[in-house]
Amino acid sequence: MLKIFSREDVIKKISSEILERIRPDERELEEARRIYEILREELRPYFEDVNASIQLHGSIEKGTALKGDLDLDVFILIPKELGKEWIRREFIKRARKALSKYHVEERYAEHPYLRIKIDDKFEADVVPGLKIDDPRETETAVDRTPFHTQYIKKMLREDQRDEVRLLKRFMKGVGVYGAEVKIGGFSGYVAELLIVKYGSFIKVIEEAAESWREPVIITLTNEDPKVLKRFFQGSSFILPDPVDPRRNAGAAVRSETLARFILAARAFLKDPSENFFFPEKPDMKIIMGDAEKICFKVFELDLVKEESPDNVWGQLLRIKRRIYNVLDSEGYDPVYIDVFWDEKSKPLIYLELPTEYCVKGYLYKVVEGPPIYSHEAVRFIEKQLSQDEGFWIKDNRLYGFRRKSLDNVLRIIRENSNIGVLRCCNPIDPKDLFTRSFDEEYVLWLGETILKIPRYMNRSF
Repeated sequence: MLKIFSREDVIKKISSEILERIRPDERELEEARRIYEILREELRPYFEDVNASIQLHGSIEKGTALKGDLDLDVFILIPKELGKEWIRREFIKRARKALSKYHVEERYAEHPYLRIKIDDKFEADVVPGLKIDDPRETETAVDRTPFHTQYIKKMLREDQRDEVRLLKRFMKGVGVYGAEVKIGGFSGYVAELLIVKYGSFIKVIEEAAESWREPVIITLTNEDPKVLKRFFQGSSFILPDPVDPRRNAGAAVRSETLARFILAARAFLKDPSENFFFPEKPDMKIIMGDAEKICFKVFELDLVKEESPDNVWGQLLRIKRRIYNVLDSEGYDPVYIDVFWDEKSKPLIYLELPTEYCVKGYLYKVVEGPPIYSHEAVRFIEKQLSQDEGFWIKDNRLYGFRRKSLDNVLRIIRENSNIGVLRCCNPIDPKDLFTRSFDEEYVLWLGETILKIPRYMNRSF
């Protein structure tokens, strides 16, 4: 007799199979802790004179790490009375000396920190902060981290650590995991807090699919949602930090990323599959076939000096918004715009336009002018005639045709792409877009950009 599986059975089966792939084994965890102990002993002599505390935090310490993603978060906490100025003056200098045998990369957040590579398997972020007794005394963004670790270790049951892993992997799979500017999504800590709130991965998915509406307001205690909405005005996702309720733990979540997660949650409940956790690379032939049907232009931007990834991404997103808004307000009808940067090669701007631009080199469209009683009416008529175009009256308003040329589109891109460390711009042959990289992140981005289908979905959805 043919057995019929319920949706719940399918989700349980998928969850079990995914957990086998993402739960780190004891050998991996022991190796990570061994490396931490080595790093701690190497750092200790350079910071013991100031009575610094060297601690392991992050997902390894909280028991929520994913297999193959066991990066170490090593915090060097100095006495509060030394202050941020000491960190700026001394931390990088001392930490570099302590870790000179490793490949060291200087990174930037509120303060500089170091990222080191170890044995081609592990990375460690070595981060400075201040020792505080109360999370409300924080002076730097990382000072609360020990309190976050304590809270999660206290609040999560052992079985719920796997629920966090499922949620994190789902968020990674659908492209919404990470509080960095590039993603504008859910941090690991927020994923952990969601499991504390709802209890399981599937409960989070069901809640997101059925109940979340922007602004999403989630409380772990009894805060009044109306008060929180006013206090965190402008936030798309409000989740007060339980160790410091004045802080919105979900402040990084952008409106678009929140929408992506809600859509993915609904899609998963409709048709659950492993593809939400581990999306397949789209077929490049299909991408190239669809690309032949549309009109798009791609540009490389130059980075004129080194800058933190968050700062560069902030500038890229400003360029993206600026170009789209200018083209839209001036009647060029942009279809879609996006940016891509892998932090290794040059950033890209992708702009999709109505197909007439690629066929004719211009878009011919009707523009609405002022009412005939307006003083601007004469100016509108003069402009129409100067461009060898006529005009007509409909009701009491002037209308006319305008030619929107591709050359002007490209000029607008050039004029609006110089922000911060980014300089415009080198046009790319569209064919080069498909051979530029075969890295998974790039191919997934290219597939979503050209096909306009989320990475976890196919056309038979």
